[in-house]
Amino acid sequence: MSHQKVFAHQKWGSSEITREKVVKLFEVIQGTTFEQESTKKMLLSVLEPWTTGDFSNAVAGHNSIWNQQGGTVGEAIRLLTPKEELIYIEENFR
Repeated sequence: MSHQKVFAHQKWGSSEITREKVVKLFEVIQGTTFEQESTKKMLLSVLEPWTTGDFSNAVAGHNSIWNQQGGTVGEAIRLLTPKEELIYIEENFR
């Protein structure tokens, strides 16, 4: 979901961010047992502010998940501007 919020030179896959999706994902992760508890803590720390509409950690969150998955291309560089995000939404979800 973070692709909607961040600039990266390469992106693949996208899922529109909605409050409902964020809250549901946060709740599912809270109730799930992870092999590595640090992964659960990281995911919850990324998503918790998102539940209230605060996406200021989207670059750091994207890159934490990207690193966790062994990312080699597509590192987030900065937040998208509101105009860039609207364009991304229109191009990918409308």
